[in-house]
Amino acid sequence: MKKLASIFVALLLVAVSVVSAFAADINANEKKVLDELKTSVKMQGKDMYLPDSFVNQAENYFNTIDMTAEQADEFIAVIKSGKTQLEATGAKNIADCTTEQKKELFTTLGKVMAPVGGTATHVKDEITLKIEKDVKEFLELAKRIKKIQDKFEKLGKDAKEQFDEHRKALKLCSEVIGEEGNVFDQCAKLFEEADALAAAYEQKLASEVIPPVKKYLEILASMEKRTKILDDRRRAYDRAYDNYYNMLKKPADKQVGLQDLKVNFQNTRDSYEYLRDELAVDCNNVGKEIKENFGQICQAFMKNYSAYMKDTEAVWNKIESFAEGVQVGDLDKSITYTPTEQSMVGEPNVQAKRQALIDEGKYKPVE
Repeated sequence: MKKLASIFVALLLVAVSVVSAFAADINANEKKVLDELKTSVKMQGKDMYLPDSFVNQAENYFNTIDMTAEQADEFIAVIKSGKTQLEATGAKNIADCTTEQKKELFTTLGKVMAPVGGTATHVKDEITLKIEKDVKEFLELAKRIKKIQDKFEKLGKDAKEQFDEHRKALKLCSEVIGEEGNVFDQCAKLFEEADALAAAYEQKLASEVIPPVKKYLEILASMEKRTKILDDRRRAYDRAYDNYYNMLKKPADKQVGLQDLKVNFQNTRDSYEYLRDELAVDCNNVGKEIKENFGQICQAFMKNYSAYMKDTEAVWNKIESFAEGVQVGDLDKSITYTPTEQSMVGEPNVQAKRQALIDEGKYKPVE
């Protein structure tokens, strides 16, 4: 038999604060509830059952309370109501239920803990869980997109700096030669042309590639903030729900401020559900847009880079032609200069030179 992947799996996964006394064993009332949990529910004609692990969790929980007959009857009524809702959906499982059907099931689930005098933190509905999953994935995506943005910005800057440094090197070569308009001076001007191309490439990246990347980062950051707001609203909704239904259980003459609690419950519910439904749509749209359109950003980068490389290739070819036409000497040939051992640096050589001039009658003494 297939086991039911049911909404009620969440039943005992809520945080519960129970004021009943501790009970060591399962009493007859609790056994009635467990027996009801073990019955099947038909979905598209097939009997579906709760997992044994869930029934075991329920039994462990019942060991901590002392359920009365009245509480058991209320508990069973809620469980049967949930099963009736499941059968009425016409779906073959929970995943196939519509959004509205799931919301109704979660409303029923929220009432399950009331019969045992506890307050429950309401289980998040599937829409909220899906939103949180999407946003978590968006945060990882944002990290990768931020790295891409940093890389694009660095590529443009590096391209410009590369030619600027080459131009400076050739300018120094020109200064060494010293002739105005020499080949190195002309090559340096070619690098100024290449530098201008690099600046244009950097500007292309800044105007065509980086802006949509920044736009996606801003949207993803907004989705994260709105998800945090949604979580705060869900907590407020949970508190309003508990306050209202706990007051509703009291005798009529003890229901102090019931209408105010009802209005607050309704307002917090609407505030939560409207934002939740909005985010569900936005998450789907954002994820779809990024997936479909980010390739266009990469395409723009590739086209601009390709055009830039073609333009700079023409400059490199000119520089290569200049380099081929430079008149060069023989760097392996020895340069003629006075060897150190014969240089006037040595005082003996100075004295020998002076004596030779005296002998030749060419020395001019100081008068």
